[in-house]
Amino acid sequence: FRQYPVDGLTNQTDGRRVSTRFVPFGQPRDTRDLTTTNLYVWQASWLADRLVTTVGYRKERVKTFQSTAVRTAPTAPFTQGILYPVRSADGLFTDGLTRTQGLVAKPFSWLSLFYNRSSSFNLPPRTVQILPGDFAPASEGETHDFGVKFPLFKDRLFATATYYETTASRTAANGGVQGYLTGLNGIWTTLANAGVAEAAGVTVFANGRLSDRTSNGMELELTANPTPQWRLILNFSANKTIDSDEASEIIAYYDQHHGLFTQGTRSRLIINGTPGQLAANATDPNDGVTTIAETLAANRADLQEAFINPNGVRQLGTPVAQANLRTNYSFREGRLRGFSAGGGARWRGERVVAYIDDIGRVEGV
Repeated sequence: FRQYPVDGLTNQTDGRRVSTRFVPFGQPRDTRDLTTTNLYVWQASWLADRLVTTVGYRKERVKTFQSTAVRTAPTAPFTQGILYPVRSADGLFTDGLTRTQGLVAKPFSWLSLFYNRSSSFNLPPRTVQILPGDFAPASEGETHDFGVKFPLFKDRLFATATYYETTASRTAANGGVQGYLTGLNGIWTTLANAGVAEAAGVTVFANGRLSDRTSNGMELELTANPTPQWRLILNFSANKTIDSDEASEIIAYYDQHHGLFTQGTRSRLIINGTPGQLAANATDPNDGVTTIAETLAANRADLQEAFINPNGVRQLGTPVAQANLRTNYSFREGRLRGFSAGGGARWRGERVVAYIDDIGRVEGV
């Protein structure tokens, strides 16, 4: 929102008067991260370079100053004031380690065998919050890969074949939570208005969710040089990526508070009704009101369809296989000397776009 003219505003740096201001509609943020990293790498060759080992170690420590939003006094046309960010004076610490180990063996001059392992730590995203309002934690992962490299046809063809396995835990993703926020905050407000002491002042917030992911597959790359001027590169990969335990923190929140939400006659409390107003029945689709019991049932059904039923299935949208072909020809003689021409082709295999349950409903989209 652009507001002009405005009075009483000055530039905080040089004190000059400001006549125009731009007001963001979203929640503003002012954060700061201080990262300290220690990195160590050791590599050694053995048996006349037939065996090469590598070890890596990285430690990261992050101090984060989070942001909260504060409103100014009401000012036209913003009757509730304008949100502006305030950075916290106290920092939060996050620590993590990444370890890598690698091995390359050459039993023959034309053959190389390799193996790599890494356990990784990824800094938490500062824009994702999960129920009940906490910032998403750091994610952790582990990768194993092994394979072979070898030349053929007097080094005119070079091949690499790799198999890999990857796991990632507590990966944060944006979106997919607004319906649960509406339901939960409606329940908490209704309970607070009914005089439930545990609900006084309670609200929840989230803009994302957590999940775990595993992936395994193989990759093949061929580099061919039919002539000194002509090069062909072909790569093929196939993978299987599985998402699991998605939104587990949301499911756990409902499980944790179910007893409080439904104790006594609370299941019959009417959402956004008058304080303490009870419906005749906890569940009645024809009475024109929505109770705590009905809100819980709707939220639970949505959780079941969106996250629980697709648990442990292939990730949506990722091709099960793909391939790329690139070629390049360089002119070394004649009028075209110094020029090159090339092209490429790309193939993508089938993708999983949705899942259908036993009664024909589409899930996971």
